[in-house]
Amino acid sequence: MPRVLCVSYGGGHVASIAPIAQALHDGGWEVTFLALTTARIKLEGAPFDVVGFADFAHLGAENAREYGDMLTADMPENAIVSAAETRAYHGICYADLIQEHGPEKAAELYEEKGRQSFLPRAFMGRLIGELAPDLVIATSSPRSERAAIEAAKTSGVKALCLVDLFAIKEIEWVGQPGFATRVCVLNDKVRARLLDCGRRQQDIAVTGNPAFDPISSEATRIAGKELRQANGWSDKALAVLYASQPEHARHPQTGEPNDPDTPLHIENALREVTAAYGNMHLVVRHHPSEKRSFAEQERVSLSGRSD
Repeated sequence: MPRVLCVSYGGGHVASIAPIAQALHDGGWEVTFLALTTARIKLEGAPFDVVGFADFAHLGAENAREYGDMLTADMPENAIVSAAETRAYHGICYADLIQEHGPEKAAELYEEKGRQSFLPRAFMGRLIGELAPDLVIATSSPRSERAAIEAAKTSGVKALCLVDLFAIKEIEWVGQPGFATRVCVLNDKVRARLLDCGRRQQDIAVTGNPAFDPISSEATRIAGKELRQANGWSDKALAVLYASQPEHARHPQTGEPNDPDTPLHIENALREVTAAYGNMHLVVRHHPSEKRSFAEQERVSLSGRSD
């Protein structure tokens, strides 16, 4: 039975890879899915193994458990990610950071970038060694997914990278020749960007993104009409969804200054437009990592995680 290791965070990332994992399972593959952050909830009830860093704490470098306790001591409880998983993730990744850069530089990087400094290649190499997969599949995210693909290359294991959107910031590593055996991209424009970086044509496949497949289904269209009816929106009403996400004070790759309140400024501007146009309805969806309150306003509603 062939084996595959899938690695993904939550949100749109797990939505991209989950259908592939299901298809491989249905085709007779043994699937292990390293599900990070909210990905675990998305994969509840999956017919294959869904695991986290805590399940492989024994593969962490020396003092990983101690580092995990230290870094998460003051972190608030999280209803989605268990405390054990949070400790294991931080401890394993920080131990790898020390192994790669030394204690002083690691402390400096973590102080500056927090989790953005993590790239646990050594741990992923040990994980691949234990699971012995024939294939590694991950999205183009910059931490665990990137580390898994780079560790697969070092281990001589084939790897597939799914670029879920436009390869804007991740072009830095996905554009490197040899990063992943194959790269699956959204469209021809993303493919052209990778070719401009020196990637070989045979390394890139334009596949689209499985996360978007349900958008055009009849069931989705029916659900949309039902949603309008449930909210009292007419067919001619303009419904606007604002999907927010956190912004860093500085760009994690370039260090360029940024305004972390940008998402709030966008939301407030949309609220002003909504107030000015009587047939517009604004739906606000906060990112799971955002800790912002919602202000009540006529024709403005909040989309919760159950939607």
